[in-house]
Amino acid sequence: MTMKTRSPNAGRGFPKGHTIPAHFHLNDHTAVFSNGRWRIVKRAKEDFDGRLEWGNAPPVLDEIIEAPHHLLVRGREWHEFTYLGQSVPEWMGPYLDAMSEREAAAFRDAYENAPGYIYCVFPGEDE
Repeated sequence: MTMKTRSPNAGRGFPKGHTIPAHFHLNDHTAVFSNGRWRIVKRAKEDFDGRLEWGNAPPVLDEIIEAPHHLLVRGREWHEFTYLGQSVPEWMGPYLDAMSEREAAAFRDAYENAPGYIYCVFPGEDE
């Protein structure tokens, strides 16, 4: 089986605070979170006639994850992702301490506001 990889934002990444609105796909896929913190919300599968909407679907999962991370999303399962930015790792502390206050603040700002990347891997057609 082949796999098809798609980036919801054509590989450009998402700004901190951006939400990929609630949606579903007909097939199972794996969401791969490359960096940062993300809020993942999944809700129950839609009815086969399409009447169950996001707001009416019972929650299945609502959690914050730290990338790298992957998640199986079932076909017809509502899901929404919000990029929360990324935290400066503790191991960078000594390097930041060696910088001026202004340089360290600029670094933290740039690091915490770096774009977030997510890729979706779908099963493809056998060749």
